[in-house]
Amino acid sequence: MRLDEMRGKGSHQTIYQGSAFTILRNPKDELRTGTLHAMCKQLGIKSSDL
Repeated sequence: MRLDEMRGKGSHQTIYQGSAFTILRNPKDELRTGTLHAMCKQLGIKSSDL
């Protein structure tokens, strides 16, 4: 898994897992459960793998 802090608008960042990617909004804010599950689905991983 790779985090690209440069690709993203404002405080948004991009997380890559192989060829899949998802956008992480402000990392200082609390991440809601539904958002976490959606991000994991986009990356093709389970939240329990984190």
